[in-house]
Amino acid sequence: MLLALAAAVSVLSASLVVRDERLALALAVMAGAVAIPALWVALRPWLADRRARTREAELAALLETDFAPAVITDGLGTVTGCNALARESLGVAPGRPLAEALTGRLASPAEILARLRAEARRNGGARQEIVGLGRPLRVAVRALPGLGRFLW
Repeated sequence: MLLALAAAVSVLSASLVVRDERLALALAVMAGAVAIPALWVALRPWLADRRARTREAELAALLETDFAPAVITDGLGTVTGCNALARESLGVAPGRPLAEALTGRLASPAEILARLRAEARRNGGARQEIVGLGRPLRVAVRALPGLGRFLW
C-alpha cells in the first residue's frame, strides 16, 4: 500500500515536470488511479472501527433508559458499557470483568459466563437460571453481530 502511494506521488511529480500537457494530464490521471484505491484500503479499517464505535455508543444510550440491568461486554467478558441500573444493582463498571461483579452472587461466575458467551456465539443468544449464593439469578446474553460484543 505504501508502495502504491509512493508510486502515485512519483507519477504525479513527473506530471508536474513534463512540458507536454497531454502527457502531464495522463500521468496525473494515472497517479489518481493508483492513489485512490490505496487510500481506500488504508482508510477501511479506520472507517469500520468508527462505525462500530458509533453503533456501540447508540446502543449504550438506548440501554441507559432500560428498566433492567444491561451490560455490554467484549469477547473476553470485559465490560465496555452498562446502564445505571447495572452499575447500582450489580456493581458493574466499564473496563472491569463482568465475572468480577457477579463473584458475590455466583459460585464460579467466570466459567458460567464463558459457557454462556460460547453458546451465544454459536446460537446468537443463551440464557440460564442459576441458583447461586443467594436467590436465583436469570442470566441472558445476546451476541451483537458485527461488533464482537455481547449484551447481557
